[in-house]
Amino acid sequence: MNAFSPRGPSGKAGAAVIRNEAMPWWTNPRTALFVWILGAATTLVAGPLAFRTGESLSRVVVFNMSAVVFLTTGLIAWRRRPGNPTGRQIMAIGFLATLPIIAILSTVPWLVAIGHVMAGSGEIVLVYILLAYPWGRLSNRFDRWAVSVLAIMFVFIGTASVLAIGTCPYCSARLGAAPRSETASLFQTVDTVIFAIAGATVLMRIFRRYFVASRPARRVLAP
Repeated sequence: MNAFSPRGPSGKAGAAVIRNEAMPWWTNPRTALFVWILGAATTLVAGPLAFRTGESLSRVVVFNMSAVVFLTTGLIAWRRRPGNPTGRQIMAIGFLATLPIIAILSTVPWLVAIGHVMAGSGEIVLVYILLAYPWGRLSNRFDRWAVSVLAIMFVFIGTASVLAIGTCPYCSARLGAAPRSETASLFQTVDTVIFAIAGATVLMRIFRRYFVASRPARRVLAP
């Protein structure tokens, strides 16, 4: 026979304790706030670094504000729906907007190379978010293959570009870009074509998913 223990939690209090103990760390609101503070700190570091290389103040402000917008939007989404990874993915775009700049402007050669390869990688995360909306996870094999191929092509083109011209295809001259050449133009063209195909694929998948879904499901899928 189970006797009631006056020392142990009971009722709603006991359920709350069990819920807190089983709660993963990434669902903790404090974790979301900590990640936002970390992202804001990287933005504050990347901004002055870019300005010191000769970037205009207006360009630096706009770039940093866009990173803060992604970080803040992700923070709100993360805290509202901690079980949905969309908020964390949006925050990742804010990080990927500034971390490559810090890496490129560092004095460590291998870190500079990684920064050039990762420049613009936030677009891959954006493609993932659009295909995974609203659940935050890719729901079918085609979407998983599409994102995987895009990521592989992005890393391949970025690595080949660094090896060939020493920089990423679209890095500005102030971020160590090589003088414009036929090779650089070729990498820019290939990069543009890849993301154009990715954009068309995303639009096709979004429209198809919306029109195939039932009427109640369309209310969820609609932006």
